[in-house]
Amino acid sequence: MSNKGNQYWNGSNGNLWVNDSEWDKVKSFEIKMALEWEDIPDGLTTERMLLG
Repeated sequence: MSNKGNQYWNGSNGNLWVNDSEWDKVKSFEIKMALEWEDIPDGLTTERMLLG
């Protein structure tokens, strides 16, 4: 299973919204996020749970 938790997005020419409120128009942006996962044993398999 690949770890898709640490990803980033970028783009150009749009509107910046934060908590359902439009802040401003943007020419470019980049968003980075890092997600932490915990492995949880479940019988013969191991499940993963998102922390946070």
